[in-house]
Amino acid sequence: MMSNCVILVFSCLILFQAHAMDLADYLKTKPGFEKCLASNSLDISALKNNPTSPEAQCFAKCMMEEKGVLDGDGNVQTEQLVDDKTAAEMMPEQMESVEKMKECLKNVVIKECEDILQFVKCSEDMFKHVWALT
Repeated sequence: MMSNCVILVFSCLILFQAHAMDLADYLKTKPGFEKCLASNSLDISALKNNPTSPEAQCFAKCMMEEKGVLDGDGNVQTEQLVDDKTAAEMMPEQMESVEKMKECLKNVVIKECEDILQFVKCSEDMFKHVWALT
């Protein structure tokens, strides 16, 4: 249901290491995956084994850039987080969590790799809600 929701993927990788293997396999299908791995000197096993490493944070930032979630100044483009089809399939509780996340992200700027943790912090509630409901 949430296959197009980029925040879910990155939150999963960073917050829930136990699920990193399945999510890394999912990420393999996304544009920029190989480029972002290579540009951060990662291989898939390193991403699975330590999704909170500095390299994994840079990988997540790179994937967000590839998806168009970050603009050239590092501002989060919240309209890119959930597509219309996915939003239409969400339960009201999930949409409420997404709206909270978007509000939190209004002032987040991701210029450095470690700044991705601000993004994760804003997405925790949404992720927990979606994970519990799916």
